[in-house]
Amino acid sequence: MSRAETALIRSDPTAVVELGPAGPDLLIAVLLHNIQTRALLPDDEQRNYDLYHKYASRLDYQINQFPRRRLLHDIQVLQEELDVVRRVNHWQHECIANFMILLDPRYFPRPAKERDLMYPAEHAALQRTLENLDVEEGELEALNHRVLDLRNKLRQSVEILEEDHGKAIFVFTMVTTIFLPLSFVSSFFGMNFADIRDMEKRQGVFWATALPVTAGIIVIAVFLANHGDKVLEIIIQTLQRWKGQERPSSMLTASGT
Repeated sequence: MSRAETALIRSDPTAVVELGPAGPDLLIAVLLHNIQTRALLPDDEQRNYDLYHKYASRLDYQINQFPRRRLLHDIQVLQEELDVVRRVNHWQHECIANFMILLDPRYFPRPAKERDLMYPAEHAALQRTLENLDVEEGELEALNHRVLDLRNKLRQSVEILEEDHGKAIFVFTMVTTIFLPLSFVSSFFGMNFADIRDMEKRQGVFWATALPVTAGIIVIAVFLANHGDKVLEIIIQTLQRWKGQERPSSMLTASGT
C-alpha cells in the first residue's frame, strides 16, 4: 500500500476504501483536505466560524446590557476579520477547483489510462474539501449579516439612550431656568443699600417681581428652543436688507458731494 493510500484511509477510518492506483496527486489532495478540516486549537474541535459566532454572541449581550459607542470599534474589527477570512476562503476554493481541473484527464492533451484510474479518488478528496469550504462560506456569510444587524442594533440603542439623556438635560435646564430668575431677584433684594433694605413693603413685592420675571424667561427660553432657527434667520435677513438699503444711500451721498 502506498503512502497516499495510507493517508486516505487515515483521513476517514470509517469510510469504505477501495484499493487502487494512487500517486502523489492523491496524497496532496488528502493533505489539503486534512489541513482544511483541522481545528484551530489542538484540544478543541471548533472551527474558525464557531469562534466568531461566540464573539458575536458576546457583543450581542454587551449591546443589550451596556450599549455604548465604543462597541462600534469592536464590531468594525470583527467585520474586517470576517472579510479577510471570507477572502481567504474564496482563494482556497479557487485553488482547489483549479487543482481539480488540472488533474481531470479530460483536459489532458493525450489520454492516459493511469490518470483515468487515479482521478476518481482524487476527485472525491477534493470534492469533500470544496463542500467543506462551501459550508464555511455559508457560515461566514451568515456571520456577516449578523454583524450588520449588531451594528444597526447598537446604533438604535445608542440613539434611544441619547434621547433619554436629552430628556434629562431638558428637565435640568427647565429647573435651572425656573430658579435662576428667582435667585437673581432674591440677590437683588438682598443687597445692602439704603434704598432697597429700608423699605416698608413686605415680601409680597418679591413674589410680585420674581414670578413675572421667571414666567417671562421661561416663555422666551421655550420659544427660542422651538423657533430659534427661524428667529435667527429673520434677524439675518433683516440685517442684509438694512445693509442693502444703506449702500445705495451712501453711494448717492458720495456722488452728490
